[in-house]
Amino acid sequence: MGALGRAIVVAVLLALCAGEGHAWTKGRRSQTFEIGRVSGLVLDGHLDDWGQAFRAGPFASAEGGVTDPTDLDVTASIGWAANSLWFGVTVRDDNAGPGIRSSLEGDAITIRVSDRSDETRFLIVSVTPPARDVLPSRIEVDPRGSIQPSVDAVVLETQEGYTAEIQIDLSAFGDGAVGLELGTQVQIRDRDRRGSDDVVWFPWADLSVNMAHTLRLAEHASRPVRGFAFGSYPALLSTRVEVVADSSLAGKTIRFADGDEILSTGRLEVRGGRAVATLDAEMPPLGRPYRNPAVIIEGERPIGVTIPDADERRAWQFGWHRLRFMPYAFTGSTFPKAVFEAPLMARDMIGPYTIETEYYDRNYERVTEATEDGRYGAVVSIKAGDRTYRRFRTLYKYSGFIPWWEREVDAMIDLPEEFGIDTAVLDGKRAVVADRLKLMFWSGLSRDQRIGSFLAGLREAVPGEGDEGFYDAIWERDRQWWVGLKRKVYGQTPVEPINAPTGVFKGRAPELVFGSEEEAGFRPGVAAAIDSLCDAWWERSGEPMVVCVARAGKIAHLKAYGHRNERPVTLSTRAPIASMTKLLAGVQMAIAIDQRRVDPDASIATYLPAFEGVSGADGLSVRSLLTHTSGLEGHWGDEEHDFEEQIAGYVPQMEVGRTYKYGGTGYAIAGKVLEAVSGEALPIYLKRHLLEPLGCVDTRVSGTHQDGQSTALDLARIGQLLLNGGAYGDFRFFEYEALQELLPAPLSKHLPGTYRMQGLGTRMFSDEGLSEHTYGHGSSSSTIFRVDPENDLVVTVARWRPGADYEHYKRRLFDTIGSYFPPKTETDTSLKGN
Repeated sequence: MGALGRAIVVAVLLALCAGEGHAWTKGRRSQTFEIGRVSGLVLDGHLDDWGQAFRAGPFASAEGGVTDPTDLDVTASIGWAANSLWFGVTVRDDNAGPGIRSSLEGDAITIRVSDRSDETRFLIVSVTPPARDVLPSRIEVDPRGSIQPSVDAVVLETQEGYTAEIQIDLSAFGDGAVGLELGTQVQIRDRDRRGSDDVVWFPWADLSVNMAHTLRLAEHASRPVRGFAFGSYPALLSTRVEVVADSSLAGKTIRFADGDEILSTGRLEVRGGRAVATLDAEMPPLGRPYRNPAVIIEGERPIGVTIPDADERRAWQFGWHRLRFMPYAFTGSTFPKAVFEAPLMARDMIGPYTIETEYYDRNYERVTEATEDGRYGAVVSIKAGDRTYRRFRTLYKYSGFIPWWEREVDAMIDLPEEFGIDTAVLDGKRAVVADRLKLMFWSGLSRDQRIGSFLAGLREAVPGEGDEGFYDAIWERDRQWWVGLKRKVYGQTPVEPINAPTGVFKGRAPELVFGSEEEAGFRPGVAAAIDSLCDAWWERSGEPMVVCVARAGKIAHLKAYGHRNERPVTLSTRAPIASMTKLLAGVQMAIAIDQRRVDPDASIATYLPAFEGVSGADGLSVRSLLTHTSGLEGHWGDEEHDFEEQIAGYVPQMEVGRTYKYGGTGYAIAGKVLEAVSGEALPIYLKRHLLEPLGCVDTRVSGTHQDGQSTALDLARIGQLLLNGGAYGDFRFFEYEALQELLPAPLSKHLPGTYRMQGLGTRMFSDEGLSEHTYGHGSSSSTIFRVDPENDLVVTVARWRPGADYEHYKRRLFDTIGSYFPPKTETDTSLKGN
């Protein structure tokens, strides 16, 4: 295949990338309900004696949508009496009938109650239905709650599912008088043959943060809430509200209103066992989002509508609204102009706007004409009102005219077998395939914003160098070029090089070497026991893996198991580490913190000029970005040169520190911080200051949150670096103080009312069989990374997928390792953490 053919194939693959959604918080509203005093209740599981209780239901799914009522349907009654809070929950489950208990394993009712006058005072209790006839219901008070109340509960099996009656002692909240306000969240978990469902009664589905409805103790209860409503903005053109209510309300007229303004009217009708309706209205104008949206049902209490803030939705969508050059690769001296792919939609998002573009040559000189072939940078300024939004694009200029319709191209692509196309057929249609790839490449000159980077990278490559190294690839060179250009655009002076790692001046830090079981601090037989277990794991799951277990700096077990794609897996076979990439980003940030380049609690405007003067940016820090408390979500942005500009346009709508929401977008912004303070593109920074000095030759990472590939041994080296407090062999990467910033710590200081612990790319794993101080990070590929400082232990397992019984074998692995620790004595100080 010729060079152009290879270029076409790469461009086609790049075109397959897609955007990601975003889960919002702004617009979610808590409501206040009065719960009545109930007297004479007997804790027996029967709910026919609840009198003045407040009633709510059906519940929405955890995502804010509808569950199938034939699978799971929940209503609840809530009351109070004699300093106790009472919950009566009715669960209709499709597993009802004889033997229901055998199918309820994993089902649970979880309730969080907090003091509205002091959100740090909260309790979490879970009631689990009996999974077998011989077992009682389980009541668990979560130890992470700051209040540990007494709880009683009774669960009764019914023909349709079960009922639960739960009594929670309120003594810790005072004397339980009329007027006491309690934040309340309720979650019902259903695990059955269809999979799993969670239904909730509160605005946000994370029990670790206090986004809750308010219950006020009263003599008489508020009118029941017999439904829920959630809204969206299809294509940002209109408002759509979906209403779900008790089936007895079918036929009633409903109105969608914002305050006193009626926006739409409809009627409830029976569908799928519930009363439902869809209401459409105009989307609120820019700058005038809904303030108090509700659905009014005749004769019923208004139902609050869970709907995003309209301006927040516009700001988020505008961040990745397509700005195009026609084309990105051009001929002649006149630069192409930037235009929005959907200009009217852009105007709806930000208001009337103008576009201005500055052009820079490959030497960072500003130019008005393209006088030479090759790379150019376009800095686009979109001005709307008092805001200026910037976007960065790489353009490519070539000479001459290409008659694409006449040009024959030798190109081929190996299609995945899932398409069901015989390879012999594909080979016989080479001309058709080549022509199609040619047209897609031609189209990409105007549609693919990375085509300029691609062509510029090929032009700048040295003839005869062959396949380039991962960290010297086209995209990494393009990223480094933009790191430099952005410093000029923002008027920044050159940055001093990062001086890391440095030498270890007091001795030599432990580095991983093979050792005997005794040298590693294990009783004899640990390697054979691990080997036997992993053989069984491979046989059961059919998923290959490489396992590394090291203690006291000595590798006691390192072995590959199984095969993949008909080839044996070896110790150097790279596996996807997925979200474990975040841990590597945290280690990189620890280096920058140690070098005094970054203060994790300072505003990111300190480091990224795109955020200077932006409303809301003062509260956005590296710590909030890396602990998932920034208000950002999703996994994207590393590859965008202007990602900080995209997010800066969204920051005024963000709600920093309101909730915990896992994602990688915050990590991508933190990556831009690292590039700004070091002057190095992130992949280059990672290679120079971490991977290469550590000897991690088989690790490939270009981003901050999901794209990494590595081996069990390379990951173990990083684990040993952390065990050593930031040193490895002859190198000191960061001091102990920077390590403390990296490690998990309570988030309650930054997110009041949460029980979560989170570090800069790390979290605790205290309940897996190792010590309670064990930390690491998870991975959707099921790769395992655990560091146990108390036992001086590193465990890494490189995997591709979980496979059957993953949790079972993972726990057995940790239990097996722990069972070979020799008994500790009071005088044993050989291990760290003692």
